[in-house]
Amino acid sequence: MHTSAELDLLGSPAKRRATHKKSRLGCFACKARRTKCDECRPVCERCARQGIGCSYPRTKFAGGTMLRLLPGKSLSISLSMIKSEHCRFFHHFLAIASPHLPAGNDEIWAGTIPQLARHNKHLMHAILALGASHLHWQRPEAQTQVAAVEFRGRALAGLRTALTKTAWTRAEVDAIIAMVYSLAFQAQYVKDGLSDFVVLVRGCALVVRNFTELGAPTSFDLRQLQTGTYLSKLIPDKEGFALIDKNIVQKGLEALNRVWSIVETEANCQFFHTIKNSLLACLQSTSVGFMECHKLYTELFTTDSTNFAQTFNPSNAVTYVLQAFSTVAQLLMVPVTHSLFLPSSKAPVPSNEVQLVLISWALHACDVVPGNYQMFTEWPRAVIDKFS
Repeated sequence: MHTSAELDLLGSPAKRRATHKKSRLGCFACKARRTKCDECRPVCERCARQGIGCSYPRTKFAGGTMLRLLPGKSLSISLSMIKSEHCRFFHHFLAIASPHLPAGNDEIWAGTIPQLARHNKHLMHAILALGASHLHWQRPEAQTQVAAVEFRGRALAGLRTALTKTAWTRAEVDAIIAMVYSLAFQAQYVKDGLSDFVVLVRGCALVVRNFTELGAPTSFDLRQLQTGTYLSKLIPDKEGFALIDKNIVQKGLEALNRVWSIVETEANCQFFHTIKNSLLACLQSTSVGFMECHKLYTELFTTDSTNFAQTFNPSNAVTYVLQAFSTVAQLLMVPVTHSLFLPSSKAPVPSNEVQLVLISWALHACDVVPGNYQMFTEWPRAVIDKFS
């Protein structure tokens, strides 16, 4: 299945970090991300710059013996504590964090998938990654973040392996669909997770499309995705639409038009026009804006592989400028969309939580734009300030 190659973008050379001499004294966060830690205490420079929790392993026992971190383990905690933490992440997934997509499959997520995960370690890793990431988002703890990153890495490796097969059982198809959706949702709770998120959203669509074309058996009801009716199921009552500040949208269009002068590739040109059409639709009405903003997602899986790679090329400065505009356009729609993030059977996600995810991504996109292009991030930053 070619989706495996698509997901390799998550480990593409542009994103792969240089190797470094391993330090056994670095903080948990740097160890989890496999980046060199300057070991500055109490907070290392990388954690301080990214605004994340920073904590270090204890380096000595009471008797003075050096504590050796075993290969493959970043957390020096007892087996009973590990099991306890796993249960906490698993329960959090079941109670709050499980995906609400594909639409109409709440019972599958609540029953079939958790049972399946008990016999599929890769699926369990994806579930624990999502549970831990969402829990860390709500109550930041360094060890929770480390666990989330480790589980995510294991789940991605398992997903890639599973996708290389040519035939699957129903249980395997269910596990693959659940893994890719869980990992996509998990990326929402990572400060710099936008690039991974768009790759995984595309992965969700490609996995479902490929399995559907192959007639692979699955417990998931994918009919709404096949017919395109899923969006109509998500749209709230038009009378319930909140109003969008059209003055902000108009200023956004003016700012976006200035970005046109630096757009060069065909892929970025297409992305530019999708964003522009979304903002123009918001001027027309909130409901039309909702439909057009959804195309910011559908374009992720309707474009071909070459255009997709060019559109989200991390070495292209224009990519980050457009990502900032795209994310802020979605931020403007939060009053409409925040209630759609979880099924009614669960506690609704507060709108400020959705806003924080988008604000985090938009700020990251703005911050990595080179200095000579920073002038193009003024409108996204102004909207972020307003929502903050």
